[in-house]
Amino acid sequence: MEAERVVVGRAGRDVSAGELSPDDIGEKLVDLLEASGTLAWELDLATGEPTWWIGEQGAGRHGADPGSLRRGALVDPGDRERVLAVALASLDGARKLSMTQPVTMGDGTKRWFALTGEVVAGAEGEPGRMHAIALDVTREHDTLERLRMHSEQARELVVCLRTGPRLGFEYVSPACLFFTGYTEQEMYDNGMAYAFSAIEPATVARIRQDLLVGSIEGKSYDFPTRRRDGSVLWVRALFHQSVDDAGDMVFEVAIRDIGQVRALELEVTRLRLTDGLTGLSSRQALEEQWPLLRERAHAAGSWTVLAHVDVDRFGLVNSGLGIVAGDTLLRAVARRLAESVGAGDLVVRLGGDDFVVLVTGIESRTSALAATRGLADAFVDPIPSDAGRSFVTVSVGATLVPSGPWNAGDSLDKRLAEADVAMRVAKARGGNGVEVFAEGMRTEARDKAELLAALRDAVEGQQFVLHYQPIFDLATRAIVGAEALVRWQHPARGLLSPGEFIGLAEESGWIVPIGAWVVEHACSAARSWRAVHGRRPMIAVNLSARQLSSVDLVGVVGSALERSGLPPGDLVLEITETAFIDDFDAAVWTLRRVGDLGVHLALDDFGTGYSSLAYLAQLPIDRVKIDRSMVAGLHVNPHSRAVVAGIVGMADALSIETIAEGVESLDQLSMLVELGCDLAQGYVFSRPVPLAEMVALLDGTDAASARLSSGER
Repeated sequence: MEAERVVVGRAGRDVSAGELSPDDIGEKLVDLLEASGTLAWELDLATGEPTWWIGEQGAGRHGADPGSLRRGALVDPGDRERVLAVALASLDGARKLSMTQPVTMGDGTKRWFALTGEVVAGAEGEPGRMHAIALDVTREHDTLERLRMHSEQARELVVCLRTGPRLGFEYVSPACLFFTGYTEQEMYDNGMAYAFSAIEPATVARIRQDLLVGSIEGKSYDFPTRRRDGSVLWVRALFHQSVDDAGDMVFEVAIRDIGQVRALELEVTRLRLTDGLTGLSSRQALEEQWPLLRERAHAAGSWTVLAHVDVDRFGLVNSGLGIVAGDTLLRAVARRLAESVGAGDLVVRLGGDDFVVLVTGIESRTSALAATRGLADAFVDPIPSDAGRSFVTVSVGATLVPSGPWNAGDSLDKRLAEADVAMRVAKARGGNGVEVFAEGMRTEARDKAELLAALRDAVEGQQFVLHYQPIFDLATRAIVGAEALVRWQHPARGLLSPGEFIGLAEESGWIVPIGAWVVEHACSAARSWRAVHGRRPMIAVNLSARQLSSVDLVGVVGSALERSGLPPGDLVLEITETAFIDDFDAAVWTLRRVGDLGVHLALDDFGTGYSSLAYLAQLPIDRVKIDRSMVAGLHVNPHSRAVVAGIVGMADALSIETIAEGVESLDQLSMLVELGCDLAQGYVFSRPVPLAEMVALLDGTDAASARLSSGER
């Protein structure tokens, strides 16, 4: 039967002048329901037929155009029974109805309705009628469904949380089972209790603070959450906030799993803070932990040691045994250092063979010194290796930070610089030792740094001059040559001797261009010297280890000879045993190529090294220079006389010329003549002199020439 659409006003209500009548109110309610797209009806439960109906498409009121009055009409008359059937089936014996259900319409499409209703009892108390409304929520349902699908595909949990009197979750996407271990219904029922127990208090406090200052909109938070089974999941939560019609705050929160991102971040952090070769902490880790260590030392009132540890002669391992062997040794050194300190201390690899050790919680300066000494003592026992045992020594430079408050001067950079200065002092003293930083070292290091900067200007501006020390033939007392000795004409400090800058030049590499300049100018000077007793004086030039390892040495010497016109046989290149330490075979190959030019070679400081005798048989040596330490004891020390006699005899057997350096007395001179030494140089003859004085000596115009020829001092 077709239902009659009726509107019933509230019984017994008085309507004053100017107010709407009950009928008018009813009509406006009908308009509101229709405009909102709501179906409303009363169903007779006995017959299953509706007694009235609102929202039926095509029905009119007062003859008005249905389209103009009821823009919210939803269903065709044929679909009404389908909606009613679904509502009746959903009631299923209950007294109230509140749910969202799909309805398959006459054209085969599926639409979703939010159903709300209640059963009104009849006169006898039995169920008589059902009042209900149905709101088409198909669009909202489709939107939520797309949200659910996106949530599941992106592994993203989406929640809608309402605050105020109705505090709770209004929507929870299906991904909540993965994120929390709870179903959607469990989250609706008791989700707030879970949320506050699963999120760490620090994060909850941050969110509350941002809420108080009104800065939560669009903000994201990364934090760990605990699932139902106790496992931990790292998430990123993005907040959007709004206010509903009731004035309650509503939050839409998108929560994403960042476990993989977090793991990657942790791995990147681990790589950044860990040395890849040794597994020790990196320089970055030291920088990040330094403030914490400062606070800990201050709170405990303890001393701290920061030590720079450098492996002695590590270059020999790399060049002699290979990089793999060098890496193996570095790992072993790292383990030995880590074993020598406590669990709360820090061992860092700066790079190469440089390590930093930070020891904290030390009671006194005496204990701090002992801890520093212990780092060197850790290498007393050899390090086992596949090839046997490796004996390793280290140079340790330490700075001690006393107990008490640290100040701005206790920066990491400053303390590292102090430890580095002390380490270099230990290195300069032969290694295998410990040095503790003292303020005087800083001054020395500063002077050295300033000198190094000035040395570059000296090379570019050629601020060097050569002095020459004559070499005499002991048989004829004639000058047969001279050794060229470089001096630095410093613009502020005056004339500097080699001892004041050659070591720095060697260390920095500037010795290579300086050495090339010396060879060039020494050859030019010697080319102008006149012959003495029919023999042109030879010029001797010192070669450093850096020069010997330079690939251009042969070219430098050849070019100097060609430009100056000096016969190759008039040039003597002097080398010391230390020049062969790093790579003996390469040094021999280079010297043979230099010798092929016709240049003579001399082994300097002979008698001071462990392998000098062996070198005589392997190197293309023409001359050996007996070290001044042997010459100094000739007339007082039988041992020195025996050594010099042995050197002279052996050289004579090999047809190698001998020259004694550092001859300072006539007694030493007489002994050398007696032992059969060939040549000599020293203060007994002449100090190193400028070029003009050297020329005067050769010409015999210098007043000292007569004394030199007669052997007088």
